[in-house]
Amino acid sequence: MGEEKKPSFRVSDRRLFNSDGTPREVQEAPESEVGATQTTSISTDAPTQSITPPVPSTARSTVSPGFDEIEPVEDPRFSDFILSLAGQAMMCLGMVNPGYGPVEVDLGTAHHLIQVLDMLTIKTRNNLAREESQVLNEVLHNLKDRFAAMTGEPLQ
Repeated sequence: MGEEKKPSFRVSDRRLFNSDGTPREVQEAPESEVGATQTTSISTDAPTQSITPPVPSTARSTVSPGFDEIEPVEDPRFSDFILSLAGQAMMCLGMVNPGYGPVEVDLGTAHHLIQVLDMLTIKTRNNLAREESQVLNEVLHNLKDRFAAMTGEPLQ
């Protein structure tokens, strides 16, 4: 039991950067260790360290090419949110064909979206601009009329 066992594996450090983010000098390795820049043995008694080096800022920009070139979209508006919910409800009622296949009517989801819009009307009462309130009320009125025409059940 007094004998120490030597590890049966070796770890080759092939990182391109040092832990401080500077490029590591690549040394020519023997043919048996092609691509290895440093070989280290691991013992089970050694404290563990994080082996992930910090990514330098130059490498960070290449992770998502073209990301910095995306033009920012204007801030979302409440009326845009209302119109996106209304568009989903219209698709569920068969009023809009998304352009990929037959129109499928989903009255349950349409009813849910109409209820969400109705809830927003109640929760935002006296807190919306005149235009936002008008958009919400018109959209909700049109969706309720269409739902009633399809089901024969008027929505309040």
